[in-house]
Amino acid sequence: MISHRPYVIGIAGGTASGKTTMTNTIVRTVGPSRVVIIAYDSYYKDLSHVPLAERLLTTNFDHPDSLDTPLLAEHLRQLRRGEAVETPTYDFVTCTRLAATRLVEPCDVIIVDGILALASEELRGLYDLKIFVDLSADERLLRRIERDVRERQRTIESVIAQYRQTVRPMHDQFVEPSKRFADFIVSGETTQSHALETVAGHVRARILSARLDALQQIGAALLAADPTTVKNDIVRLAAQELLADTVTLHQYDAGRGEFLAPATFSASWPPGGEMALPRRQGLSAYVIAHGTVVVPDATNDLPPDLVQTAHFRASGTQAFVGMRLQQGETPVGVLFFNFRSPRAFGPDDVAIAGILATYAAAAIARGRQSAPGG
Repeated sequence: MISHRPYVIGIAGGTASGKTTMTNTIVRTVGPSRVVIIAYDSYYKDLSHVPLAERLLTTNFDHPDSLDTPLLAEHLRQLRRGEAVETPTYDFVTCTRLAATRLVEPCDVIIVDGILALASEELRGLYDLKIFVDLSADERLLRRIERDVRERQRTIESVIAQYRQTVRPMHDQFVEPSKRFADFIVSGETTQSHALETVAGHVRARILSARLDALQQIGAALLAADPTTVKNDIVRLAAQELLADTVTLHQYDAGRGEFLAPATFSASWPPGGEMALPRRQGLSAYVIAHGTVVVPDATNDLPPDLVQTAHFRASGTQAFVGMRLQQGETPVGVLFFNFRSPRAFGPDDVAIAGILATYAAAAIARGRQSAPGG
């Protein structure tokens, strides 16, 4: 579950125009774990009631009427409300909808990809950003022939025939006119990759802004709530925001030089043995001494005695971030983010983690104030 409403993007353009390249650029820029892709093609109407021999002959798959747009619109509304949906799975061989579905949960970015993604007024009203990938008809036809012959075992003649009969007429009638609704029109030429990067950067900035705004509101609300649970609440929020397998808030008593019992949230696995190490030892002490420690691969750049702790052997940690928490100049604890998969910790993550660390330090202070004699 994310802390803000998903940012929904519609990406349209003619066949083989470069929509997938645009989508992949956004995924790479924002991060694969923060993007979910919904193919409009998955919403083709079920044709099981039509005799098999007639399905391909009588159905124009490039016409908007071949798609179950009301179902996609309802799914987008549900996702925008924070609800998970079961999207259909389509069998393009039999032209039927399969019984199996795909679970799609709300994510930072939801991309709807399809040639007709901007043709529906209902869908356009549900997008936060509309992108049209533009490419000349000649280049699109060449790409379509190369793709269908290579990937779909089609003959050149059959591809050209389909292009003339339905693909090109429907493009001129529905796809090309939808370009005027786009917020961004980008070239699908391979030499114009900088345009794709610019659009993807815009998406990344919007997502980071939404995450920061939501995080500030939620964090402030948690700090104003029950002081006896605030540390655990902040830890859970931290795990959610950075998609960590485990987050641990390890409180530190600077006067006594001791670590107190940690607050830990584990998404899928129990915490390792590091927190049971004697005081002044282990990763917590290392972070107290060195400040923020970011390790893309937790077996590198750390003292050998720490790498060999039970924490790494038992937990399968591949990456971690440790952030020293301070009140003024006094260290009050450490906030750990552990990941079981290799993870690059980018500048957006650092910004989010910094806010979480501020709230974690405030949670420690609030807990002390509410304690007897605090």
